[in-house]
Amino acid sequence: NKEEFEEIREILKKKGYNYKGTAEINHFVRYLIEGIGIEKIKKCVKNPLNGLKVATHTGCHYARPSDWIQWDDPLNPKCLDELVKAIGAEAINYTEKTLCCGAAVDRVNSKIALEIAKRKFQSITESGAQCIALNCPACFQQFDNIQKNVNKEFGTNFQIPIFYITELMAIAFGHSPEELGFKFHSTKLKSIFPDS
Repeated sequence: NKEEFEEIREILKKKGYNYKGTAEINHFVRYLIEGIGIEKIKKCVKNPLNGLKVATHTGCHYARPSDWIQWDDPLNPKCLDELVKAIGAEAINYTEKTLCCGAAVDRVNSKIALEIAKRKFQSITESGAQCIALNCPACFQQFDNIQKNVNKEFGTNFQIPIFYITELMAIAFGHSPEELGFKFHSTKLKSIFPDS
């Protein structure tokens, strides 16, 4: 509210800072699309990821609540797909694309989180996608760490590599898996990048 804003401005002023309240905060994916642009991103590609089939997962708070965040379709988000295509890979559609990763519910009911992850991984596997690209740290941790628990609970054998979209972009821009620390991923990535 206005009173709190003015109070913060006064505190900053005493420290020698001046905040006008004109800064615009953007999601990094929005900045990549609107600030840099798909054409400039395409020009940075040295090693296109041709033939790689990628399922994208945007996370619940990427385009929701849609009353406040109005730049990608919350029911059919496209921006991560655009970035995947810009680096030469194929964005694969799948039935559970907007299903939550389950990280929030995992804190209170791990059984439900396992069910959610199983549905998501099954949908991705059935789509023919080879990996998941996402933009959310919570979703990354959830998907990268929960696969072994899903496999144990349900007798499945999911081994879907999980990447931040920026990791796939960096590979396409010419960086190596070693530079990006792929060895720290829980789910093995050798099916996509044998040298990782």
